[in-house]
Amino acid sequence: MPRVAQVISIEGTKRGGAVNVMLALVEEGRERGWSQIVLNPFATNPRGLADHCDGIRYETLTPHSVAAFPRARRWLRHHLRQFEPDLVHVHLVHAGVTVASMRRPLGAVTLFTHQHSRHLLDRGRRFAAFVDRVAVRRFDRVVACSESV
Repeated sequence: MPRVAQVISIEGTKRGGAVNVMLALVEEGRERGWSQIVLNPFATNPRGLADHCDGIRYETLTPHSVAAFPRARRWLRHHLRQFEPDLVHVHLVHAGVTVASMRRPLGAVTLFTHQHSRHLLDRGRRFAAFVDRVAVRRFDRVVACSESV
């Protein structure tokens, strides 16, 4: 049975495209009997998406600022080591950069589902777009969700 860690960086409880994709994958994994965990190291609400992850272990860290990045990184590394995933599936920029900055969990494949490439540039977030481009190179596979990505 595969062990899948879904890592997402969503602040509150809002369900946008990335959250919906992740939750659909979690549901499919549940139906297939996969062992799963959802990790959200950048939550502003400790409950976050817990209500949507029925029956799946959901863990959050509420760092409250970008300055808390080292803490989020340590927290995520600890949970990934403990869970020992076969696949680390990452969603959204902050989660992507965090996972990319870490040593790959032993034996795990890393996958980044990318939603924002042009969006960051279009919003004038050039540094975020640059860091994002560098981070995606550290993943085994990248899935682009649109033509612009």
